[in-house]
Amino acid sequence: MASEEKKNSSSDPDNVVQIPLSDYAKKLDGKVRERYVKKISTIGIDPALIEGKHFEPDCLPPVESTDLLCYLVLETSFYTQKQFKAFRSLEAYNQMVSGFVYNVQGHMVASKFVVLAKVRHSQRMNEALIPIWIITEKDGTINCAHCLGCKAGLAESCSHIASVLFYLEAWTKVNGRLACTQMKCSWILPSFASEVEYVRVRDINFKSAKKLKVDLDKMIENLSEELELSGISKRQNESAVPKPEVPAPSQAEVEEFYSKLSKCNSKPVVLSLVPPYAQSYVLPSRNISTVMDMFKKENLELSYNELFKLCQSTSIEITKEKIDQVQKDTISQSSGANFFKHRAGRIGASQSKAAAHSDPALPSQSLIQRICYPELHKVNTKAVHHGCKHEASAISALEESMKKTHTNFKVIKCGLFINEENPWMHATPDFLCSCDCCGEGCGEIKCPLRLENCDFDSYVLKPGSCLEKNSRGEFVLVCTHEYYYQVQQQLFTTKLNYSYFVVCGVNENQIKLVSQKILPDKEHWDRVLPKLHKFWRICVLPEVLARWYTRRENVTVDGVSLADATCYCRQETVEETVKCCNPNCPIQRFHLSCLGIDGIPKTWYCPNCRPLAEFKRGSSNKQSAGIINEAMKMDLICTCKAVAEKKDKLVKCSNAHCTNGKFFHLSCLGRKRMPNNSKSWLCSVCFVTKSQEPMSGTPRNSGNDISNLK
Repeated sequence: MASEEKKNSSSDPDNVVQIPLSDYAKKLDGKVRERYVKKISTIGIDPALIEGKHFEPDCLPPVESTDLLCYLVLETSFYTQKQFKAFRSLEAYNQMVSGFVYNVQGHMVASKFVVLAKVRHSQRMNEALIPIWIITEKDGTINCAHCLGCKAGLAESCSHIASVLFYLEAWTKVNGRLACTQMKCSWILPSFASEVEYVRVRDINFKSAKKLKVDLDKMIENLSEELELSGISKRQNESAVPKPEVPAPSQAEVEEFYSKLSKCNSKPVVLSLVPPYAQSYVLPSRNISTVMDMFKKENLELSYNELFKLCQSTSIEITKEKIDQVQKDTISQSSGANFFKHRAGRIGASQSKAAAHSDPALPSQSLIQRICYPELHKVNTKAVHHGCKHEASAISALEESMKKTHTNFKVIKCGLFINEENPWMHATPDFLCSCDCCGEGCGEIKCPLRLENCDFDSYVLKPGSCLEKNSRGEFVLVCTHEYYYQVQQQLFTTKLNYSYFVVCGVNENQIKLVSQKILPDKEHWDRVLPKLHKFWRICVLPEVLARWYTRRENVTVDGVSLADATCYCRQETVEETVKCCNPNCPIQRFHLSCLGIDGIPKTWYCPNCRPLAEFKRGSSNKQSAGIINEAMKMDLICTCKAVAEKKDKLVKCSNAHCTNGKFFHLSCLGRKRMPNNSKSWLCSVCFVTKSQEPMSGTPRNSGNDISNLK
């Protein structure tokens, strides 16, 4: 009886957490209300009750584009247990720039940002504004959100919420750094533009985007009227001439027309709607299951030790016929959706070195996301544009050169190859080639942006160059470079005899090639393959099966007793244990064997703490998170006696006994960038004190700002 009452109590949303609820929350039903209470429990109060109290328009979280993308696309829905994938909401920037977002204010509650805003209906302009609230971490990571005015808000990713997120992202860009006009000679060009030509002021259109849209609409409207008038006069002239009656085609004539149409060199779109021909427009590889199809909703409820066991027992297989079909259907490579679909969840050749050298004990989450979600992490830099622009010309030049020394040398396009023995790997060479003398091979083209004026001798001297000169004075690929790992994975995946590695230099209309014929390196592959397999099974597979790194995590482990806690296995053994660096970790110590790793780095977080925002690696904020967190624990900092904020750009005095403020704003020092000696930097007071101490030699000012601090 007691257990039954306990069960009913836990299922009643009122008894989950004793939190004051708004009238809106009290009207919610069952599971929706329970979810609402769970979200607001992170701050201990319903945001709908604190509207207007101590909220400020400048106290907003530093939300960046990556935070917005991860929330709207990769976050897991409470109701469907699937990723949001709210791609339509990514278009909500239109509502933001059109002025649909009002009264955006924020406040710190329980060490989290709470943002309140109101958004205008996109379809019903005369109705009252829709209130929404958003809760984020101090670094801008979005915890949860809710729209109080539409049913779509129950899914937590509607366009109203997205428009406010775009507002926060824009606010972060404006307030997070100096404008280009505030800094001398630092106008940042787009990555694809090398220069901007000067024009006269009278030739520049200073109209706003809104005004340009109005002008465009007027032009289209006038154009439509002209076309309509010309159409009326034309119809009047045509009506004067009697038209001959054309009989409707018979069924046989229609079928004959479709048959001839299907034999055209290019596929007519109209045939995709005709049943006998429609099937040819669907690629057969669309029906081949992918790695990401292994995800199941119930896996979201697994703890890490349960998920780890599932990963160890999971295997994937694919037949040779299916591999050939995928390769055939992905010849267009990045131009087709199937290319990214079958890449997802598989380690690519271009990621081979990064994965082989990544520590499974603390893997790069950005690398895992690039492997699992390649379509969302496309590289779009000036170097990539340069390579894509000249790749076709380089292949043509190579083919023309090889035909002079090889019999029947041919080059053909290719798609994505899946490794038959290890289906968790793939490779995509730039082309396949064959000749009577060497047999079949593949090729990889590189057009380095840093290779200027086709000067290969200068290029090999630059740091990070993929080429070096051997003892015979020949240019060869550096065997420790990521491109060597890429070529070897291509060879052992395609099972071809050789690969041409080609580096192309471009100077105006001149193209100069350096090519090397690379053979399979079995010693290298035997050394790299086990590392790749371990990385995929321990690091990539948890994201594939259970969205481990992209689902929302809290530092809690259900059903684990904290008394004398040791590892997930809850067993005391003689095996050496390692400790999680998160002081709030509920388990603290772990067995290496239970984690499937051999050792840990100096700073290590367990799989439960690793996905938390404060411990993620590769933050876009260059300011050390440790300095910011340490400064925020102090009442006042700097000579301006201000309270530290997450967005502050601070430098720390290296004197442990500094009494002048310890942490200093760069702006208070008159600086725009961190000092070069930031780790040993001293404030003016500590520097003078240290200079007066007895020491051999003359004290040297190593970049400390004496005159800027009083």
